Order: sequence, then C-alpha cells, then structure tokens
Amino acid sequence: MNIVILASGSGTNAMNLYRSFLHNEKINVRKIITNNPKAGIINRFSNEDINIEIISSVNENKEIFENKLHLEISKVDRPWLILAGFMKILSADFLNLFYDKKLEQNRVINIHPSFLPHHPGLNAIEKSFQDENVYGGVTVHFVDQGVDTGEIILQSKILKSEVDTLEKYTDKVHSEEYKLFPKAIEIIYEKYYENH
Repeated sequence: MNIVILASGSGTNAMNLYRSFLHNEKINVRKIITNNPKAGIINRFSNEDINIEIISSVNENKEIFENKLHLEISKVDRPWLILAGFMKILSADFLNLFYDKKLEQNRVINIHPSFLPHHPGLNAIEKSFQDENVYGGVTVHFVDQGVDTGEIILQSKILKSEVDTLEKYTDKVHSEEYKLFPKAIEIIYEKYYENH
C-alpha cells in the first residue's frame, strides 16, 4: 500500500505516520507534499530520509494547483492520499482521479479532530471543547465531495474533564490522533489488500 501524505501545517500527524510505517513492508510512505511554502512540516522533516515536495497553492488557480498536485502524486503507483492537516478542499474532479473501481472507493483519507458528524470544518477542537457534550473525539474518514462527510473508517471519543483547559483538551485530541490515524490505515490495508 503506497501512501502520499498531504499536509499544510506543522506536520506532527505526518511525522507520526511516517515513523509508524518506517519499517513496515506492507504500508509505505512514498511521498510527502505540502501546499504551504512556509509550513512547519518542512523543518520538521529536514533530518529525515524523505524529501518534502512543495506545491504551493498560494495565489494559485485551483485547477492549475490540482493539476500540478496530480502530476506529482501520479509518480507513485496506485497511491492512497492521506490528508494530515491539509487545509485545502479538493475538487470533485480531483477526487475522482483516485476512484478505484476494484475497491469501489476513492483512495483519499482524512483525519478530523471531532467526533463526526459533530463539528465538521474549521475550528473543530474549539467547538467540541465549548459544546454541551461530555465528550469530543477524533474521526478518520474517506473524503467525498462534502466537508468531512465521507464514510467513517474509525473514530474514538475523548471524555472532557472539568479541569480541562482548551490547551489540555487540545493535547488530548492530538494524542488520540497519533494513536487512531495509523490504526485506521492498517484497517484499510487489511480490508482492501489482505482480503482481495
């Protein structure tokens, strides 16, 4: 299973995935791409044995950006796109390029820091922290044409505590992401590769 990670920010989830599968013979991180020339991920990976490709979406026409992105991704054989803090909504045309008839699914996966369907979109951690539910959560899901509406692969609840500050709660969410994301990718591998 070949993975291409797309990220826009600090790259903590990307690094966690990269290290989780570094010595895995079945699941391989082949490429890491950022759309943000100033992203922290570039520094984070400076000492790792993999290059960060920069395909800037800054002031770029969406169609041109997605064409460049597809060109780079297509250098990898049957890639799965893993969105790890990728802050661009991909077009339906782009997503359709990764539809796999054999799998009956597109090969694009995202992680979202809430217990979907609660709080799709931006600022999910803050919204989860402030709502009336006693829990928030993390969700890994397939990407479709909506915002965080794709089929759920794996999710977990995070109980809120009265002593939680937003900062403490945010740390809990990130910690859960680091556990859940690799596990979800392993589930995908078992479902679509070992059973076919």
